[in-house]
Amino acid sequence: MIIQVTQEDIDNGTKGDCKICPVALALFRATGMHWMVMASFAFPASYTHGNIETASIVWGPNSPAFAFIRDFDSGKTVSPFDFDFDYAII
Repeated sequence: MIIQVTQEDIDNGTKGDCKICPVALALFRATGMHWMVMASFAFPASYTHGNIETASIVWGPNSPAFAFIRDFDSGKTVSPFDFDFDYAII
């Protein structure tokens, strides 16, 4: 599935908030599920539904989504982008 992070997601997202960052908002719009979105240099970006790991995906630090999250959270100017997201409910 292609996830589109729009300018509206960017405008409505909150820096440093894993539940309402632009990527989390785009994932909710596409899947109807709430996602917590985290990225760090120590661990690849990970995506977890709620407090229970019912769906997750891990991207390496060179992925566009990881770079977007890092840049958005550090206050850099970011632009809308798309990324491929495959998930399964366990």
